[in-house]
Amino acid sequence: MANLEIVIMDLYITIGIIAIGIFLFIKDYFSIDTTSILIMTLFIVSGVLNPEEGFSGFNHPATLTLGCMFVVSAAIFKSGLIEGLSASIVKIARIHYLIALVIFCLISVLFSAFINDSAVVAIMIPLALSVCRDTGIAPSKLLIPISFSALFGGTCTLIGTSTNILISSIAQKSGLEPFGMFEFTLPALCILGVGLIYLFVIAPLILPERKSITGPEFDSVEAYTAEIVLVKGNKDIDKPISKSSLVTQHKGNIISIIRQGYNLSIFNSETRLKEDDQIKVVISPSNLSSLKSIENYQIVGKKDLDTSSGSDKNLYETMVPVGSELAGNSLKSARFRNIYNCSVIAIRHRDEIIRRICLK
Repeated sequence: MANLEIVIMDLYITIGIIAIGIFLFIKDYFSIDTTSILIMTLFIVSGVLNPEEGFSGFNHPATLTLGCMFVVSAAIFKSGLIEGLSASIVKIARIHYLIALVIFCLISVLFSAFINDSAVVAIMIPLALSVCRDTGIAPSKLLIPISFSALFGGTCTLIGTSTNILISSIAQKSGLEPFGMFEFTLPALCILGVGLIYLFVIAPLILPERKSITGPEFDSVEAYTAEIVLVKGNKDIDKPISKSSLVTQHKGNIISIIRQGYNLSIFNSETRLKEDDQIKVVISPSNLSSLKSIENYQIVGKKDLDTSSGSDKNLYETMVPVGSELAGNSLKSARFRNIYNCSVIAIRHRDEIIRRICLK
């Protein structure tokens, strides 16, 4: 009877820890690896698992194999093998959308069979976005098929996806023969064929026409960085940022707010604007001019970006790709401003936008 009570208690604790893990994964308070280690620690501390069981995953053959696969993937990425093909891929893909779709899907399938599929997708994304920018193709029309193609290709070999490696190790642990390198290939090719037919024939008809996540003020180089003060009587006072006319009507992108002499380090679309807020915005020249003619908006900042007068200062939104030398380094340690002669006004990290940045 006592053993039954212990089992039931362990069951409740396990359900509770799993619920905590799901909550943390959804809210994304911590990185995925930090949350995973926290869950493992909770299982050990609660007594559901002993330390040997808790840490057994680190020396599991599947874990070690996956680690080696990431090393191989990084080596191939660093070797420049795919970069050498990128110019030809982009040149051919610009001819027509269907040609681009076929090329990117087939390349994703081929490489993901022998390289981790996540790495393949990370490599293909910049190439696909380059084609989208030059041809006007909606990124969703290419990026979604690339993702699914990599998943299809990963199922074709033992090392193509972590799931196959894990299943093989479980079979071996259960006393069965481990799976061979190409033992998955035949059934996987059947699934791959059906999947590619769907992606080439049906998917182009139903894929969404999602535009770039950047607003028009970022697509155009004609932009100002201006400081605006909300004077008493302004209709934006006590309104959330997302519903303020400064954002909805005048298309301003708010990058900082100074309130009562203090810089608000954390704000989002639901933050309410207050009287005498000093707001730094990136805004087009035409919208800035219209603000000057409206009462209760006081323009106090200076023009920072102005291509209409011949300035060579441009505003760009960029992404740090897999394998970049900037990844894992701070802007200060990378000497970003000295090397690239650029200033960073904001950084988007997952759902967080960091606006207080030090480059020196």
